[in-house]
Amino acid sequence: MKKNNPSQSKKGKELQSKPNKTDKKEQIPFTLAQIFICEGKKCKGKSGEDTAKKLKKIVKKMDLDKGENRIKVTKTLCDGSCSLGQFSYSYKNSKSEKFSKENAFTAWKNVHKWTESQWTELLLFLAKNKPYSTIDSSKVEQKVP
Repeated sequence: MKKNNPSQSKKGKELQSKPNKTDKKEQIPFTLAQIFICEGKKCKGKSGEDTAKKLKKIVKKMDLDKGENRIKVTKTLCDGSCSLGQFSYSYKNSKSEKFSKENAFTAWKNVHKWTESQWTELLLFLAKNKPYSTIDSSKVEQKVP
């Protein structure tokens, strides 16, 4: 009986994994911004699809997956904002020339309802500081204690 190799997927392709040894001289890739999308049980159930996967495809299509405008998409488990529909938030890299206090942190509700053009609007806001309009009603203001 042949044992499955844990480093291969069902289709036999090699899966990427963390290196066994870390090179202390190696730097992590520059990230202009990072978008976190709640994929908790309630949020994921609202969309019926993998919102993060959909967004990653848009990021790649817009060529924002590398270089100085690299935007990383990360799935999270429950963020505790279930009443807001599927929830997403983003942080902008403070070392970027495009950083400002206005775009340092943004949070969004009901992103499971967003179209590709709405995601594009957010990505252009993060990558190019272009103002947004159609997603404004989804913005969640942060309350500072």
